[in-house]
Amino acid sequence: MRSMRPIAHLAAAWLVLFAAAAVAETPALPVAAEATGVAEPSEEAWGDEWFDSAAKERAKAFEQQLVEEAGGAVGAPAPAADEERPAAQAPAPERAIVPPLHGPADLQAVWRTRREAILRQDAATAAEAEAKLRRLLVELDVREVHAFAAATVRESRKLEASAPAAALDRARLAVALAPSLPLTHLQLLRTQLAADPTAFGTILGIAADCVAAGLGDPRHVRLLVVDLLAALGAALLLAGAIALLFLAVAHCRSFLHDFHHLFPRRISRLQTGLLALLALALPIALGFGPLVVAALVLAAIWLYLDRAERIALGLWLALAALLPAGAGFLAARLAWDDTRAASLYAVERAGDFSSLRGLAAVAREPGADPETIFVVARSLKRLGQLEEAQALYERALASRPRWPAALINLGNIRFLRGDAEGAEELYTRAIDLDPGIAAAYFSLSRVHYDRVDFTLGQAARTRAIELDRRLVEKYAVSENGSAPANQYVVDVPLPDEDLAKVAARSEEPRRLERQLTAAILGPIPGAAAPFSGGGFALLLVVWTGFLAQRIRPASGCSRCGRAVCSSCDPESAGGNLCGQCVHVFGKRAAVEAAAREAKERAAKAHQSRRSLWFRAGALVLAGPFLSGRIGRGMVFLLLGWFLVFLAAFPAGVVQPVYEGWPAVWKVALLLPPIGSIFLLAWRDARGGR
Repeated sequence: MRSMRPIAHLAAAWLVLFAAAAVAETPALPVAAEATGVAEPSEEAWGDEWFDSAAKERAKAFEQQLVEEAGGAVGAPAPAADEERPAAQAPAPERAIVPPLHGPADLQAVWRTRREAILRQDAATAAEAEAKLRRLLVELDVREVHAFAAATVRESRKLEASAPAAALDRARLAVALAPSLPLTHLQLLRTQLAADPTAFGTILGIAADCVAAGLGDPRHVRLLVVDLLAALGAALLLAGAIALLFLAVAHCRSFLHDFHHLFPRRISRLQTGLLALLALALPIALGFGPLVVAALVLAAIWLYLDRAERIALGLWLALAALLPAGAGFLAARLAWDDTRAASLYAVERAGDFSSLRGLAAVAREPGADPETIFVVARSLKRLGQLEEAQALYERALASRPRWPAALINLGNIRFLRGDAEGAEELYTRAIDLDPGIAAAYFSLSRVHYDRVDFTLGQAARTRAIELDRRLVEKYAVSENGSAPANQYVVDVPLPDEDLAKVAARSEEPRRLERQLTAAILGPIPGAAAPFSGGGFALLLVVWTGFLAQRIRPASGCSRCGRAVCSSCDPESAGGNLCGQCVHVFGKRAAVEAAAREAKERAAKAHQSRRSLWFRAGALVLAGPFLSGRIGRGMVFLLLGWFLVFLAAFPAGVVQPVYEGWPAVWKVALLLPPIGSIFLLAWRDARGGR
């Protein structure tokens, strides 16, 4: 701390005596710790101590030290109200701010010591190593260590059967090491269920923490969204393909009949049928994707569909063609593992410094992005390399001058290096840009307290705790009055939105879009691919309107399934029975018994095939769609297959670094809705049109 003139020390003594007299005359305000479970600031607390009786004793000792250094004594009379007071305030005595003396290698060494002690069944040494590990994490401001937490989860699982209590303790340690890792909360939930399944309150609280961890961490919530959207995209493709397949089977007889009329009479139906199949298979021979084949099949049966079926399949074709572009768009906002954001996250949030050297080399390059510079600067500051960290923060702010997180962290470095005025200016700028950022008020309170400006310090401290109650713990100092440098001021980690910006700069979205376009559509120009499905459906609509008054497509006979064609059977025009059924069932006296019996057998066979067709559709959730409930049927198909794909990807589409949700739990959660949808689809399959 800077030294000041003796008159400033005398002013500090007067202020302290005045504050002591005010406290003695004013009743102490109660501390609301019992109501909330979290220590609350009180009028007696100065901000650098715990809010309990022992803290008050330390506060009094600190007050005594201030007064003695200022040349006064506790209990001296307060200055008169009209007595002139010096404008300057005295600084606080030099506080011992301890720089970090260890690094990531020490964390690894302590962890190895703990592991070896566990293998020797030396509980005392293991507990001592765990305590030392916690101290090192505080010293290095490493809030989480995912690798250690995952190892602790494995230890807990090995003890589940033989020592449930020890397994529960290990699970709690894993949560303490990585509270944002859903894996640790899942293991704690498992061990708690095994230890005491009747503790419903505890179990529900752990489950809520698990969900909050999965939704609160950018990496894990992105993986969750990727799984949901991938399952939805796959369900969309399959649902439309199933509907198209069943409708194509239902109308193929009518299509082949009309297709045969396009050729001279001397060509057999077998030949025209083979020509039709070759025409539909032509896109495959030319290297196009399955969606192009589906578009040709849809065009072949388009005239035989009713209005609702055309709308449903036209929309499906348009959305399916948009999937590659949509996947690229979403990947730009959800990509993670193959981007630099994963490395930044590992250093910032997961306690993994293995990639720091490579990131530092990137940060020192002239064109480095400010987010990488920020992460490297914060890591170097946590390791005690303040000078290089300050230079990097200044470079980051040169690229982004209005960046509150960088302003606060740079202010912390200047404060630790003795530049209180420069630090205060940076904190104030950060507050102007983001008034809701607690770390700026916290560090600003440190500046005021070190100047013995208790009024401003208390106000800043109170505001910081209002914004983030967890900062109460940061006001604690060690018994000898020292404080770790990384704890005395609060750094701001790289915000989630900045991690998202880094991930979005990856080439992965464009690569994914190209791959999906090639797989679904084939060699269609990239700019035209997203609009190809909708454009083709629009052409079919125009084509239908143009041909509506010119052709009369055949339909299927409701009794035997043969094509009802006015050209072949003029007597069947306007009805739903073919010429044979009209003669057999409409003119019984003129038809021989053998012909009638053969036709009745054909009609029964057709009805059996139709019943089998409906039940086969029900097995793939197409029952409502085939029964004529088009909107309901598409919802059943899409929702049912969406749930099926979620259950079919137990580990997720993108494999997490550590285990994801247990496959058994996921299947158990999804089976009831899947079973319900299948039952409803089977019930609707008994109907018909």
